[in-house]
Amino acid sequence: MIPYSDGIPARRFPVVNTALIAANFAVWLFYELLNGDEAVNRASFYPCNVDNACHIGIPWGVSWITAMFMHASWDHILGNMLFLFIFGKNVEDAFGHLGYLLLYFAGGFAATMTQTAMTLGFGSASDAQVPTLGASGAIAAVLGAYLVLYPGSRISTFVLWFPIAIPAWVFLGGWFLYQFFESNYSLVHGNSGGSGIAFFAHVGGFVFGFLVARVLVATPDAGGTNFAVASGGDEVRLCLFDADGAETQLVLPDRDGDIWHGFVPGVGPGQAYGFRVSGPFDPGRGLRYNPAKLLLDPYARAIAGDVRFGPELLGHSVENPSAPSSLDSAAHVPRSLVAPVMPPIVVAKPRHPLADTILYEVHVRGFTATHPRVPKELRGTYAGLAHEAALQHLVDLGVTAVELLPVHRSVPEQFLVDRGLTNYWGYNTIGFFAPHANYSAAARAGQSCGEIAEFRAMVDALHAAGLEVILDVVFNHTAEGGAGGPTLCFRGLYNTAYYRLVAADPGSYFDTTGTGNSLNTDHPTTLRLIMDSLRYWLSQMGVDGFRFDLAATLGREAGAFEAFSAFFDLVAQDPVISEAKLIAEPWDVGQMDSYEVGRFPPLWSEWNGRFRDTVRDWWRSQDGRLAEFASRLCGSSDIYGDRSEGRRPSASINFVTVHDGFTLNDLVSYDQKHNEANGENNRDGTDDNRSWNCGAEGPTDDPDVLALRARQERAFLLTLLLSGGVPMMLGGDELGRTQRGNNNAYCQDNDITWFDWSAADDTLIKFTTDLVALRRRHPVFRRRRFLTGAAAADLRWFTPSGAEMTPQDWADPLARSIALFIDGSTDPDIDADGTPLTDDDFLVFVNAWWERLTFSIPGSFAPESWEIVCDSFDPARTGRAGQRLELGPRSAVVMRSARQPTGAP
Repeated sequence: MIPYSDGIPARRFPVVNTALIAANFAVWLFYELLNGDEAVNRASFYPCNVDNACHIGIPWGVSWITAMFMHASWDHILGNMLFLFIFGKNVEDAFGHLGYLLLYFAGGFAATMTQTAMTLGFGSASDAQVPTLGASGAIAAVLGAYLVLYPGSRISTFVLWFPIAIPAWVFLGGWFLYQFFESNYSLVHGNSGGSGIAFFAHVGGFVFGFLVARVLVATPDAGGTNFAVASGGDEVRLCLFDADGAETQLVLPDRDGDIWHGFVPGVGPGQAYGFRVSGPFDPGRGLRYNPAKLLLDPYARAIAGDVRFGPELLGHSVENPSAPSSLDSAAHVPRSLVAPVMPPIVVAKPRHPLADTILYEVHVRGFTATHPRVPKELRGTYAGLAHEAALQHLVDLGVTAVELLPVHRSVPEQFLVDRGLTNYWGYNTIGFFAPHANYSAAARAGQSCGEIAEFRAMVDALHAAGLEVILDVVFNHTAEGGAGGPTLCFRGLYNTAYYRLVAADPGSYFDTTGTGNSLNTDHPTTLRLIMDSLRYWLSQMGVDGFRFDLAATLGREAGAFEAFSAFFDLVAQDPVISEAKLIAEPWDVGQMDSYEVGRFPPLWSEWNGRFRDTVRDWWRSQDGRLAEFASRLCGSSDIYGDRSEGRRPSASINFVTVHDGFTLNDLVSYDQKHNEANGENNRDGTDDNRSWNCGAEGPTDDPDVLALRARQERAFLLTLLLSGGVPMMLGGDELGRTQRGNNNAYCQDNDITWFDWSAADDTLIKFTTDLVALRRRHPVFRRRRFLTGAAAADLRWFTPSGAEMTPQDWADPLARSIALFIDGSTDPDIDADGTPLTDDDFLVFVNAWWERLTFSIPGSFAPESWEIVCDSFDPARTGRAGQRLELGPRSAVVMRSARQPTGAP
């Protein structure tokens, strides 16, 4: 058998191995060929005795070294150097340059001493005349080490001139057995002649190398790394990069369907890599393969480096978009990294019922970027969010879950980089398995793949504090943009599978996201990617659920939104994903059916945009909002209450403010957006803010305006936190955080978006904390079902005069006040263990007029039984209500029945 390849490219140039091959050939050409047998006689090591009595040559203390460059014949040197070339490069990779050099010479010495010992102890006189040509022994040591390091590699070899590939352990094991047989045969048949005793050098060197590798070098195998990627191209090359950026390419040899794969022994965690795909470049047919473009692995668990924008990133020629670009992109794109295996999750998940959940939407970086009690090196990182100072704020506030803005690896758009900005929010994903490394203190400190363990540690810390982790995920588009965008990953791997293309023009992208592309959830490759990613973050990284950005796009197959599309069907039947908290942003962009609030499948929750719009309009005293406001206050049964669908109030994720728009402070401080810092002349961001500045635009010292703004903030918070459904707060609203009127701060990674802990409004924090505690203490604010039939009587509506509401009252467009009675004991919800969730009764008075208004306690209720537990106009107000109760302008009061001794409200 003649081997010619092991199929494993060296990760770095084998300096020592190359030098050894060159030295051996140099000695052969310039010494042995010129001097013939005399060269071997003089420079070889003879085992007849250590005093060189058999042959006069170089002293034995030197000859064991010179012998390592001696070869008996031209076929001997060619065979030795072929073996060294094939097997030596990756052993040097594993041992390092110096370690490999020491292995070579120590192996040669061990081989020489083995032949000497066997000759002197058991050999014949003729055996003592056989020189030790140490090159073979040293190379045998390399082979022994290789067997330990790469037993599963495939050795390509000729057998009777037919090429085959066999496992390394078979090839090298057979080679060793042959050497062992030959050496022992010469001892048993001492008169057979020949040089069989020399095979003991091979045996000794091989065993030495095997033992050294076993003891001194960690075995990468559990063998190496299996690389796999989906592509419709003609050939996929794996590109491995060393620490200096040198690239080695290896063709992935196996293909199953659209999955190309190959096992590379010896490659372990931290290895940088990418892919290059060859195939037709025909944009008109949706085909955009270009081997000049280095592509990220869609399944990479870690990604290192940044995008450097330039024409090199384009798959097409700038001069001719129909032709492929010849510019190589490797120097301009990040690298995928082989990630370590994560240990099992040991911290139990809190598993709060959805009805009991209080969400806190927050950006990992912005939350602690300036936190004075978080160490500087941890600020703005996963570790910063896990710091006790950050956790303490969340625990004290009383929320049950953080909803993190995107933490998947993202890249900014070129136009933002050109302006000196970045995509701070992160809705521009390129890696759906990789935590964003810029949020990792470990990655900042240079730890390869450190962001993975740091993210997991953050999740564990949040869970230990009783907080769940919801990820905002962007499976509707990628960072590659439209047809003129960069080729970073999906476009170059499998454009027709990953992206939805215009059927009549496959060179164009069907865009329902406003970003230039939409992921194609009608293709199994894309569906597999999404499902695998969701499972990974739930099972391996420990998160508790997801908020799906522009989720209507995920439900499009033939173009229209379908609540029972393939994606939703897959989620419903998946035993892991279906148990997670699943929240949809129920809209996308540019279609007649883009607004899909209320149309998502059962078990899904939705960002209820109608809650936001109605509540904003109500507290700025708009006409005709009463009936809809009442519905939003009680869980939006008009949207989610269809009994045939089986949905619950928890289907409604209620919010007044989120990352996309004004903060609560800005909602009551600005009539107009102020996005000048974004560099688009204030054209970006919505103009439909439904905000009111309370009499002055932006910052003011007017005490009356400031007092009114504070009352408005409290009214919004009371409505949000005591309404039916699941409340979601925008992180920092409890502090009074402002973005200076910027309602589209997606590109502001600075003090516009970062929390200013030095300016925290302690009064507002206390008010918010008390409201959260009130909600968590009383299940009537967390109803798990819509009240229908006889149970509908648990909610009763009254006018400010105490009279039952009539159809005429509901239809009055000028009505701006209402009273709600909530019965907490007649027909309570049932807990998971069968316990009735009996509660107090509550009265809620709401006045959206700009003047004071007096309410009467309805006649069927004893006036002395109602205790004030919250007044948004005057938080210090307490005591019994009496027959009548005056409410301040634009305020609400919550009262609890004192007839049931349930403790403090």
